Amino acid sequence: MAGLSVDADGDDIDDYGKPIEQTNLFNLETGEGHQTLSWISYMGSIKDSEIAADGSLHEVPFFFLDIYIQWTKARTCADCWREELILLEEEMRRVLEFCGWKARWWDKQVNCGRDVTMELAEGLRAYALAQAARERKWETTWREKWSAVRELAKIVMWDHVMDVTELVPLEVELDDELEEEDEYDGFEEEEDLL
Repeated sequence: MAGLSVDADGDDIDDYGKPIEQTNLFNLETGEGHQTLSWISYMGSIKDSEIAADGSLHEVPFFFLDIYIQWTKARTCADCWREELILLEEEMRRVLEFCGWKARWWDKQVNCGRDVTMELAEGLRAYALAQAARERKWETTWREKWSAVRELAKIVMWDHVMDVTELVPLEVELDDELEEEDEYDGFEEEEDLL
């Protein structure tokens, strides 16, 4: 259960010296959509041991870095689920396409043109018609069952495509030592070719 206990005193003080007000929070359980951040996310900023350009110690906001890491993990998980949706959509499309192809194939087998007895030809014809009907029934049934799922998957996949257009270029600052070690940089040549 999240929140303060019911018997918490109004005189309690939080980490920042402010009094904690008594609140009654009920039914605040974590679920798959709501998870508790790790303890490190609540640490705030700490002193960095490096000296800034002006010679003073400066604070590095690790809180924001931790939130970004949590967001990146959640985004990666969401991307994996989107990929699963793409694979599922493709698999459903192929199953429906295969059922249609197989029904057409069975239709061609109705008059196979073999030299067989009339009774056997009638049996083969009936079997081919039954198989074609079965394939069409499966295609229709699965198309109806999967229609709602496929529509929702298309919405999620379209939303993911829209996210790609909003990419922001990432700038990375390298240490001077690393730049001196890398005499050959393939990226610079690629930029010149473009």
